[in-house]
Amino acid sequence: MQNCLAQLLGTVAPANTYLYVSGDPVEFVTRGNTIAYTGSQLDPSNTQVVCEDVTSDKTVDYVTFYLTFTTNGITGAAGGTNDQWTLTFATDKIPANIEPGVYTVAQRAGFSAPGHPGIGIGCDHHGYGSVTGKFTIVGCSFDYSGPIPICTHFAAVFEQSPDYGTGSYKWLRGTLLYIYDGDVEAPVISSFILSNRTAYLALDRMTPGFHVTVERTEDLNGSWTTNADFVCTDVRTNIVDSATNLLDRAFYRIRVH
Repeated sequence: MQNCLAQLLGTVAPANTYLYVSGDPVEFVTRGNTIAYTGSQLDPSNTQVVCEDVTSDKTVDYVTFYLTFTTNGITGAAGGTNDQWTLTFATDKIPANIEPGVYTVAQRAGFSAPGHPGIGIGCDHHGYGSVTGKFTIVGCSFDYSGPIPICTHFAAVFEQSPDYGTGSYKWLRGTLLYIYDGDVEAPVISSFILSNRTAYLALDRMTPGFHVTVERTEDLNGSWTTNADFVCTDVRTNIVDSATNLLDRAFYRIRVH
């Protein structure tokens, strides 16, 4: 990679960082676990963000979060008491710069084919040689006023599965909120684009009684409005049936309270 730019997180307010991950029962990276980490569990001495300008246009197109949490939430982690996560999101092969949007048909970051975004989610040195996935960058910003860019805000929803051409997928899904200025107690846990009002989105492993808020925007750089606010009555909730006034081609994001 070219122009590797590192940003240490020692000054990040702990409450403004959040990571949620959930894996299928046989998923390798999560060992089938679902866990939420907060900024108060971050180890600043072993945490950093690396911003890269692979295409040399002086704008970030490859960002990796190295987040070490002082908890061993992933069952079966190879020793130690920490969970060390690596989360990479890349747009250099599209080619494009990192900005809010929906990125589909993602391949392994650093090895993706031309035209494909890159993704790479791993923990405690567990990862995949070949992946497929997608991610939505709900919001991001970089400060270019200094000698190196600084990631000042990042919020993304992602999913990843190994892809060995067998048609058998094992999904890891999650949400990363970094220096997030919203409500970390009601994190974004999913996002989707409604097309021709045919979308069906179910929230698995939800606890009945949780509040769910669906927010909508027609411009990812604009404001978000509440589209629905309701209480889950089952472990699977059809968001489209529960929401009202859904617009085609709008972006939606989902929070839990």
